[in-house]
This record gives sequence, C-alpha cells and structure tokens, in this order.
Amino acid sequence: MAPTTLLHRLALSVALVAASVVGTVTPAAEAAPAPNAVKLWAATQGGDQTLTLAQARSNATNFQMIVGRPVVYRPYIAALRRIAPETTYIMYMNGLYAQQAQGTMYPESWYARDAAGRKITSIVHGNYLMDPSNPAWVASRSARCALDTRVEGWDGCYLDMLGPGPLFPGYNTAIPINPRTGQEWNVADWMTTSSAIGAAVQRANPTRMVTANGLGTGTQYFDRASGLTKQLLDGIAAANSQGFVRGTSVPINQFRTPETWKRDVDMLAEAGSRGKGVMAMTKIWHVPATEAQKNAVMHYTLATFLLGTDGIHSYLYFSDDGAEDAYAQTFKLLQNTYVGQPTAGYVASADGTFTRRFTSGFAAVNPGDTAVTITLPRTMKTVGGNAVASIRLAPQSGEVLTF
Repeated sequence: MAPTTLLHRLALSVALVAASVVGTVTPAAEAAPAPNAVKLWAATQGGDQTLTLAQARSNATNFQMIVGRPVVYRPYIAALRRIAPETTYIMYMNGLYAQQAQGTMYPESWYARDAAGRKITSIVHGNYLMDPSNPAWVASRSARCALDTRVEGWDGCYLDMLGPGPLFPGYNTAIPINPRTGQEWNVADWMTTSSAIGAAVQRANPTRMVTANGLGTGTQYFDRASGLTKQLLDGIAAANSQGFVRGTSVPINQFRTPETWKRDVDMLAEAGSRGKGVMAMTKIWHVPATEAQKNAVMHYTLATFLLGTDGIHSYLYFSDDGAEDAYAQTFKLLQNTYVGQPTAGYVASADGTFTRRFTSGFAAVNPGDTAVTITLPRTMKTVGGNAVASIRLAPQSGEVLTF
C-alpha cells in the first residue's frame, strides 16, 4: 500500500475519533487521489551508459518502472530505493543471445546453427544466437535472473529478444534450424519455444517480476501468421510492444490504418483482462521531424495508450532522441498528466473516433483521415490549461483532457 494512502487513512481515523468525543461529525479528510493510469517506464539499457546520482534520481522519480543494466545502477540502487520506493527496478539481460565476445563461452550444443551447421550472429551487434529449445540455456537464464536480482537488489529481470525478430530476414547472418525438425524454424514454433523461456524464468523466480521484449505490434499480438506474440504473456508479468503506434524509423507523417491501429489498443485491453502488462514503446528515431510533429505523435500515442490500458498493469515509453541512454528522456506531457483511473472501456463512435472516460480525465483519438469535432461530456481542461466544451481532432491525432 502506498505511504500516502496510509497517511490519509490515519488522518481520517483520527478525525472520526475526535468527532465522537465532542458529539459532532467533522468533514472527513480528503480522499487520496486514485493511482494514475499514465504509468511510464524507461528503457535505459542502450546508448550512453554513464549515470550520475542526480540522473539516477531523475529516472527513479519520473518513471514508475526502470529497465537498466546492473553495472550502471549498482552504485545507486540502494539510494533509489529510499528516494522512490514505489518504482519498480528491472534488470536487463538477453534472453536469446550470448554477447559478441562469448562465441566459445558456452557448450557448443547451446548455440543455434544454420543449415550448414555454422553459428549465427546478429548483423548489427555481432551477438551469438542461442538455441531456444536447449534446456541448459534456459536454465542459465533462470540462474542469471536469480543471482543478479538478489545480489544487485532488483525487483525483476527483462529478457530481451524473445519475439520473432531473430527470424526476420536480414536480422541475423542466417535463419536458424530447429534441431527437432531439421528445418528452418517457423514463426509459430519459435514463439511457442521462446515464450517458454520467459515462463521458465518466472517459475524459477516466483518472487520477481519477469518481463520480456517480443510482443512487437498489436497485429503480431493477435495474428498467428505474424507470431501470435500474446502467448509470451502466458508465463510472465509484462512484455515490451516495441512497435506500439508506429515503427521506429517510419516517416513522421505515415500512420497505420484505423483497423491496424485499433489492434494496438485491443492488445493492451486483452492483456489487462488477464492481469498482464504491455510495456508500450513508441519511438521516433532517425527520421526528419519538426518539434510540432513529434509533439503531435506524442499526444496521439498517450491518448491511444489510455484507450487500452487497465490503469494498473501497462506502462508507456516514448523516445525521440535515437537512443536508450541510461539517463532517460522526460516530457512535460507524460510526466505531468494525471487522469486517475478508467471508469469504463473505450467507446467507438460512428464518426470514427474513440473516447474513454477516467475519474479525472478523458482521452480521445481520431485514427482516421478526416477531421472530427467531439463534444465533451463536461467542460474540461486541455494540456495547456484552457477550459473547453469541445475539441477538434485532426486526422491521426489524439488529445488527453483533465477535470
């Protein structure tokens, strides 16, 4: 239970006791605000891996979940526990690759092979792909999570690369062979096998929060031909959707169709209905974009996230700097918007817009190609603080308003 909630309850109890003594009832203490559905996570495991205490403090106080490398946070993790005890600290590790210098570190049978029997490496990083069906490799992931989280003091671990990415043409030096069939892995068997890694690590670490990278997009989440990545959540607490709303380097003015966009929303809703979390990730990297365009995409992303989240299990990450540095980016819109908790699911209207009410806010998205004006259920405030009774949504845009 959050410390603020305990304090509010204590104050209320004292007030009621005092009222009973004098024979009158005084007004109850103001209730603590509902937890914010805008829950943010920070992917800090890439890019520049230097971190000062002040930067670590910023990460801990601006995000509700941090994924990072143990060596970077080692000097600060104990202090961060005192500064931000409610933040969840997740240790990064690779679930399916050995590092570039580890080509002979493990037994030969642990490495994935191509049709010619050669080891396989990722083209960009030079890391060695391992055999996801090898029980010894899986056991090594469980042991690594157990040891490092205990020694370093992390709440859980993040298993990178458990999605279908290793099967994409051009990602590795070759397509791996399934040792059980002697044929190239198909995406369905690969996802079933790689998902079992996360489940095994979670079973071996029942008191830790095990998360992974591999959901991809809403289409991959629901479509077996694209991976049916939703099964990754069967055995773990949460997983990264690295293509939430847009692809990393997609042109800034290119958007998904309303039907494809809606799968991302429904991905969050379906996961939440199972008590699982989606670590939604939206990036604008290495593409020309003005600040106004980036800001518009951020509004669209936040409103889209709020349409689907259950307000408890899912988290949002946004980046436009081309890196995942140890010192995480912050944005006023994301860090300062409070909407409370959802009061119902989203509503799809005949005009093509989607809306959802919260205890202290309202989210609206227009994923279509025609501008639409929405009459609000009550007068609300825009992010800029203006009181409005209606909003005009441009094509492919979103807004979040507060009471």
